[in-house]
Amino acid sequence: MTTAGMVCERCGAELPSTAMFCGECGATVTAPARNRAAAAAALHCDACGQAMGPNDIFCAQCGHVASSVTEAWSMDAGAAGRARQPGQGDLSARAADGDRAAATADSLPAIVEPGPTLPSAGVSSDTMPVAGDALERPVAAGPHGFAPPGDPVEHDATRVVRKASRLASFVLQFSTGEQFTVTGRGLIGRNPQPEPAEHVEHLVVIRDPARSVSKTHLEFGQEDGGFWVLDRFSGNGSVVRVPDAEPRRCEGGKRYAVPRGTRVDIGDQFFVIS
Repeated sequence: MTTAGMVCERCGAELPSTAMFCGECGATVTAPARNRAAAAAALHCDACGQAMGPNDIFCAQCGHVASSVTEAWSMDAGAAGRARQPGQGDLSARAADGDRAAATADSLPAIVEPGPTLPSAGVSSDTMPVAGDALERPVAAGPHGFAPPGDPVEHDATRVVRKASRLASFVLQFSTGEQFTVTGRGLIGRNPQPEPAEHVEHLVVIRDPARSVSKTHLEFGQEDGGFWVLDRFSGNGSVVRVPDAEPRRCEGGKRYAVPRGTRVDIGDQFFVIS
């Protein structure tokens, strides 16, 4: 492989790799030119080791870019960046952006504030609906989904009644002397806590120094006016004692309907539903 030379940066004459001065114009050969010549003289592919010519950027064997060529480019780019004054390009860019923003603002249409809304032609204020009158009145649909004209509408037919108002009240009397009145769903235990997506109306905390009652021992609620209990997989379980019936041990996660007067054992404690 022939030894690659250098090129004079002033006149472009070809020079040997060890030259210190240009033989044509007498210019001094700079260090970057000698570094590029040395890099080109020892240029080999870093991936496959194939020899590369002084002007080759990619390896003809595998297509890999030589690291010596990359370093030479980085050296030239660093020198060019230092020659530019810092902040000069940023100031020019900001000035150009300001000119474009001003030109865009001048081309935008003026904003017009909306005036008062007037009723449509042919509609008088006497015939316009009044808030709280026909707009809020429910309309009963006909057989094909349309309201028949002229039929009176009853407000009571569409009035929404809260579900809680239909729930009965039950009193839970505990063996610890505590008494609670409940009307919806709830949890019983030493420190009952609902699940993240669970909603209950009551958290009934009872005292149990022996800790025979689990933190979240039992769940209760109402269905069709009746009361039900559900064991939350407690440690000591729950037993339902309906009057004039055999005691039933609750299966975890299963609801049991219980009438008033039923006693429910939870660990060493119990409560009576009335």
